[in-house]
Amino acid sequence: MFLDCRRPHEYCAGKDGWAYRFFHFDGNSVPFYFNQVIASNNVCFNLKDT
Repeated sequence: MFLDCRRPHEYCAGKDGWAYRFFHFDGNSVPFYFNQVIASNNVCFNLKDT
């Protein structure tokens, strides 16, 4: 899920639950980057074990 946290939102897990990672970004440049990702219709995060 990728959402604009400045707008009202909600989410819930189904009866089997979810496995997820939560990233929260803030700052003046976030709207620009959010719009770039949404416009590309392609979100890909590479999460390595750290």
